[in-house]
Amino acid sequence: MEQDEDLTKIVQKYWTDLYNNNEDQQFSTKSKEAFNFLKRVFKYNTFAKRDGSIVNSIKISDDQVITDLDEINRILIEVLKKIQLDQQVPLLQPPDKFPSLDPLQNLEMAVIV
Repeated sequence: MEQDEDLTKIVQKYWTDLYNNNEDQQFSTKSKEAFNFLKRVFKYNTFAKRDGSIVNSIKISDDQVITDLDEINRILIEVLKKIQLDQQVPLLQPPDKFPSLDPLQNLEMAVIV
């Protein structure tokens, strides 16, 4: 009985480690292998099932993925600020004043028409 429990824990650890390793590969240069693993083991693409509405990790570089939610929120807010507001460009330019022109003479009107 105890031997069965140990065997179950070993199998669970194996698959957990395998799946976690695959998740890490998703954000690396080995993403193709990670996709193929999911396709082969789960028979569907779980990457495509993620709609992106909840961001739980950010890839900084090939070997660095941030999973801390507070850090992710801070980074996303910084990026959104850069996208939404550029401090070098004023929000609104004051409109140019429309020039005040003298009325056209009859001869000028005839040339226009």
